[in-house]
Amino acid sequence: MAFGRLRRQAPAAPMKEINVTPMVDVMLVLLVIFMVTAPWLGRALHLELPSAQASSAVQTAPVLDIGIKADGTLWLNREAVAWADLPGQLKQWTLASRGESPSVRLAADASVKYEQIVRVMDVLQQNGLGQIGFLTSPALKP
Repeated sequence: MAFGRLRRQAPAAPMKEINVTPMVDVMLVLLVIFMVTAPWLGRALHLELPSAQASSAVQTAPVLDIGIKADGTLWLNREAVAWADLPGQLKQWTLASRGESPSVRLAADASVKYEQIVRVMDVLQQNGLGQIGFLTSPALKP
């Protein structure tokens, strides 16, 4: 038996190979993600639309403008109308349009209650005016 120090082993050499396990894990996760999302990528409807030379569409159907201000006043073609008189005014207006289905543009202040907008829409639909467009102001650029 020899008394003395324990033998020292030589330090391990640095690894020369690249550990590819984390890279394979990432690639498999990406593969799964692409396999899940691929079916939704092909659902776009690609159309070849015809071109036209006209700069704007010619509007043949009459247009009815309805506005609701923040204080609750109702406007029909820039004239103040009472809420109770709205159905009668709409009937007169649709009779004057000679059977054509007029389109309606509805504009309301941002602070108007949703209930008032729904009331107007309900009266419009009861009078056969189903094409309702909502007017908004364009977003301001900073």
